[in-house]
Amino acid sequence: MKKIFITLLEIVFIYLFIFFIDIITQSNIFQTFSFNIYWIPLLFYSIRGGLVSFLASISSYIIVVILSSFLQKSGFSAGFLIGSAITMGLATLFRLMFEVRRHKIEELKLDLEEKEEDIKKLEANIEDLKALIESLKKRLIYEGEGLSALFSRLRDLPLDDPEVLLYEFLRVISEFFEIDKMSIYKYKNGFFRFVAGKGLPILGFTFREEDSVVVRRALEIGYAKITDVILESEIQKLEPWLVALIGPKEDPYGVLIVEEIAPEKLSSTYEKYLWSLGGWLHGVMKRFDRFAKAEKERHLVGYKLFDFEYYEEIKEDFRKSFEEFGIPFSEICVCVYKDLLGEFLDNFREDDVATKINETSDKVCISVLLAACDSGGKIAILERLKKKYGEKIGFCQHN
Repeated sequence: MKKIFITLLEIVFIYLFIFFIDIITQSNIFQTFSFNIYWIPLLFYSIRGGLVSFLASISSYIIVVILSSFLQKSGFSAGFLIGSAITMGLATLFRLMFEVRRHKIEELKLDLEEKEEDIKKLEANIEDLKALIESLKKRLIYEGEGLSALFSRLRDLPLDDPEVLLYEFLRVISEFFEIDKMSIYKYKNGFFRFVAGKGLPILGFTFREEDSVVVRRALEIGYAKITDVILESEIQKLEPWLVALIGPKEDPYGVLIVEEIAPEKLSSTYEKYLWSLGGWLHGVMKRFDRFAKAEKERHLVGYKLFDFEYYEEIKEDFRKSFEEFGIPFSEICVCVYKDLLGEFLDNFREDDVATKINETSDKVCISVLLAACDSGGKIAILERLKKKYGEKIGFCQHN
């Protein structure tokens, strides 16, 4: 709109300029000239600008010619009238030719845009077909010799150390499925604890069931990916791309979480295969858990208290895990009244280990190893215990 307004001002200015020259020189509308100066802008704007500019040019021409004739008290010669008619006719013809050409160009542009849109749709369809073909190729590999070879590699994993087993399991799976980042969490009573991973876990070393929408869906049906829940639930924090349950829904060992993967691999085929592999891992880890439970019971010296030998053995295991895999742990020392000891120990998780280090007539001091707990988690636990028990407990230092 601004451009049209400027063009109209330009037309008016040009005709007024010619008009002033005509009046000052008393040239009687330039009727004696072989080519009338007023015809120049008339022909110029027939091929420049749009239809509005052309109509404004013709209107300005007629107005200034009539006004000049009136002010100079001169009539129109036959030659001038014939020349004006021919010039206006030519200008109109030029304008029509340019309008036809302009409309043709617009039609070609629209046709080109439609063709480009069709090409984009065809390209999108080609990419979809490529992805489908690639998915089918992967499916043939996984369901054929590839998946059999994978289970054969898993059967060769070391079964003497559960931690090494989990990391080797992740290495084999991530290489086979070309997964960039993944983790395994152990599940207990709505609480998840990190036990192995490739890269730092995005959900932290511990989290609760309600902290992840994708994990909650996996607990319900066995597996889930972020595209399953992104339209149904409001995503409020960082979520994993894909989650597969390790074991049956009724008694899961934990979850296998894929945190980074190529988008084209985010399919139901992958999650079902990972769920199947989780079933294999569940059986192996349950055997480890039964052995570990028997070992723990052998070292129990009271309600949720273990002998110092077992405590030091677990502490050394935690230290090795931190050095080799970066899994943190913490240690706290607390003195509590004897009548509160059982209730106090219930605040800790099943994977935490407590031992008695000192006692008096009414109090007992215990040391607790906090599994998969960094310094921030330790501070949070101490604050929670202090808020809950207040003066009934006291914190001590390790020797």
